Amino acid sequence: MERYENEAAAARKIGKFDHPAIEKLAGAPKLSLEHDFYLEAFRTIASDRPSSMSAGRIGWSLVVKYGEFYNLTRREIEELWYVIKAMDEAVLSSSQSSSPAK
Repeated sequence: MERYENEAAAARKIGKFDHPAIEKLAGAPKLSLEHDFYLEAFRTIASDRPSSMSAGRIGWSLVVKYGEFYNLTRREIEELWYVIKAMDEAVLSSSQSSSPAK
């Protein structure tokens, strides 16, 4: 989705309002503020994801660091960990299932 947002922003700048990315985003569901917070947190934390041959799992310490930076309470950090962990598992399982078999 982030790719579409970047493409749509570039298209708007040059006045191409019929660009496919703009049309794709027009039909996208609107997120609540709470869901938007989790999505942005995931994007930020995932950018620090450990990687070697394949993507590694997001670690607890990255979530704690993010939560402390934004002055989240301990309970909020625990809730954030629960959501980030679930999102991470979905992303990793999706990328594994779409990887070509060797």
